[in-house]
Amino acid sequence: MANTPSHSRPTVGILYGFAEGRLTSRILRKELKQAGYDYANPNLADIIISHSGGYLVMPETFRAKLIIYVDPNTWGEQSLFTSLKQKLRYDYNLRKSQKQMITWLLQGLRNDIYVLKVLHTWKLARGYRAKPLPPATDAHCAVIRNRHDNYCTTPGLLNWSTIQTYLSCEGGHDDIWNNPHKYVEILDRLYE
Repeated sequence: MANTPSHSRPTVGILYGFAEGRLTSRILRKELKQAGYDYANPNLADIIISHSGGYLVMPETFRAKLIIYVDPNTWGEQSLFTSLKQKLRYDYNLRKSQKQMITWLLQGLRNDIYVLKVLHTWKLARGYRAKPLPPATDAHCAVIRNRHDNYCTTPGLLNWSTIQTYLSCEGGHDDIWNNPHKYVEILDRLYE
């Protein structure tokens, strides 16, 4: 991760949710680079992409003029455990239908590694208990909700009054990691 933004290319910082990290975003970061973006620490980035509970670890100060929340956890009527169970079932069935069971298994193992990042997991757990809303900011804020996501609910998003743009996409909770092209296209349109 770069410590300072580079000269003229816009920079993107990523805030990861539970069981996510740099390996998780490898394909997204590659797409972003091909589209003309550099990667930076979220507090120094021009754009912040927050996935799932990533907004729970938002830096206290940041310079981003655009924040994109992808499938933020909005505290629906079901428990996190029930949402996780439904997500895993969706992921399993999707990979099974695509005959990509090895990919499904490897992604699960990769996510398990990030559960062991104790400090990040602890910060997220504290945030989950508090169930905060996104921070108030002058940045343009957008939410992308995937239709097959059990963590992000439409009724829950009604509490997110600081959001200027709401978008709905086909896909599941981890679609940004597996099919990042459409998210980079959305970022391009919002950052213009």
